[in-house]
Formats: sequence, C-alpha cells, structure tokens
Amino acid sequence: RSDPEKETMPGRAWELRQVRSEAVLQLRAWASSSPDSRRQLGELRLPIAQLRALGLNMLYQTWITLDPDPEMPGSQGLGLGDLEQKMNDGSRQLFQPKVCLSLCKAEDVSDGKMTLGFEISNDLKDERWSALLRSQMQHVTMSHGLHLKGLQAQRNGASRYGESVSASQIQEAIGRVQSQALKIQDLKHQLRSRPGLASSDQSSRVSSGQDALQRAQLAQAEAQKCRESNEALKAEVAQMRANLDKVAVEANGKIDAANERIRTLRKERDDALKEGDRLRAGGERLLSRQEECRRERHDLAEQKEALLKIVEDLHQTCKNAGMTNAGRH
Repeated sequence: RSDPEKETMPGRAWELRQVRSEAVLQLRAWASSSPDSRRQLGELRLPIAQLRALGLNMLYQTWITLDPDPEMPGSQGLGLGDLEQKMNDGSRQLFQPKVCLSLCKAEDVSDGKMTLGFEISNDLKDERWSALLRSQMQHVTMSHGLHLKGLQAQRNGASRYGESVSASQIQEAIGRVQSQALKIQDLKHQLRSRPGLASSDQSSRVSSGQDALQRAQLAQAEAQKCRESNEALKAEVAQMRANLDKVAVEANGKIDAANERIRTLRKERDDALKEGDRLRAGGERLLSRQEECRRERHDLAEQKEALLKIVEDLHQTCKNAGMTNAGRH
C-alpha cells in the first residue's frame, strides 16, 4: 500500500521500494485491444505473510487464479487455505483468468530476470527449492491437462469426420459389389456357352493345383530342414550348457581349493606370528637375564678386588709386625 500504483505490460519486472511482513500485494489484470478500451479480468490480493506460512520465501513462475469480482466478500486478504487453493486451481483450471507471478528479493534480480544459477550457495538453493518445485509441478499438471484437452478435441473432430466418410464409403462399396456381381454372372454365362474354354480353365486349375502342391511339398521339406537344424542347434546348445556346467563345477572346485589353501596359509601365518611373538618374548627375557648376570659378574669382580686388597693389606701388616712365619702356618 505504501508504493504508488503502477501499470505495466505482462512479462516486465517492477520493484517495490517498501515491503513489510504484513504487507498485501494487490494486482489487477486487464485485457485490452486498444489503449481506450480495456476489460478487467480480475484481481488478486496476496498477503506476503501467508507465503512464509506456506514455507515459500519466493515465487517463481507460479500460476494463481484471479478473483473475478473485486468487491466479493473477504477480498481484503486471503487466508492460508484460500491462497493454497488458488495456487492449486492455477494449474488445474485451464480457462479461468489467472496470473503467472514471480516474486523475490531485489538483490536476486539481474537485468530484470531472476538469477537461479548453479553458483549460489547451498543455503540459497534450499530456500528456493520449494518455489521451484511448486512451479515445476504446476507446469507439469497444466501440460497434462492441455494434452488431454487436445486429444479430446481431436477425437471429437475425427469421430464426426469419420461418420460422414464412412457413410459415403458404404454407398460406394455397395455399388462396387453390385457391379462385380453382374460381371460374375456374365462370366458364368460365357463359360457355360463355351465348353472348350471351361476345359482349358479346368486344366489350368489342375496345373495350378499341382504347382500349389509342389510348393506345399517344398515348404514342408524346408520346414523339415528347419526343424532338423533347430534340433541340431538345441543339441549343440545342450552340449554347450553341459560343458559350461562342467567348467563351472571345475572352477568352483578350484575356487574352493584356493580358498582352503588361503585359509591354511593364513592359519600358518597367524601361527608363525604367534611363534615369533613367543620367541621374541623369550629373547627379551634372555637378554634381561644376561644383563642381570653381567651386573652380578661386575659386582663379584668388584668384591674380588676389594677382598684382594684387604688380603694384601693384612699381609703387609703382618709382615711389618714380624708375623711372616706365623702367617705362613
């Protein structure tokens, strides 16, 4: 309501400067053959808040039916159910006045067209998915309905044309049958009046019958050859299937043997790994014991050196005290 009224041709984009969440978009449509005369087709009052209630952040080429009478009760705004019904009728009511409307933010428009490229983010794709899906479903429904209408009109026209043609064709067929019957009667009279011609015709019939018999015999011989060839092919196919089954059995046996060998090798590998772990643990224990023995030998060597030093000190002390002989005893 805050924007002034604008008049434009269908297909042209126009921008609303101020749109609040509680705003109502009002559209009127006219049909005109000249600038001086125009006929009002209907009016649409679209609450912006109801679009969000339907989970739509935008509209993309969406058909919405028009209200034929602007003064109808409840024209001050559409309810949620009314807007949903108008969108459904937009694709199903083929001959009711309606508008194809696209509605989006100003930053989503470039050169008067909505930008719906693949370079947009995933969040924008999720926001626009509902509007695009609704437009696609509407156009599919409209195309199906128009196709059915076209087929129905084509059948109706073809049935009327077929009735008139079939009547004339029936009359022509009756005339042809009657003329052919007269010709047959004349030929019969001629054959009766000329017996030589009848005998020659009879001989020609006999010869033609013999030719037909020969052709039938040839056909039977050819059919017999085909059956024999078919039986040979069936036997060959059965032999190939038997060979294939034999190869499959051998292959399955080799696969089972290979799987068994693989399982055996895996078990041997696991046993070898366990044995290696055991030997490694035993080696580590031996190394630890060896280190302990080395330390003990080192300690014993130190103790030996200490004892030898003590003995030397005692010997020197005894020698200095004149206790050499006693010490020797």
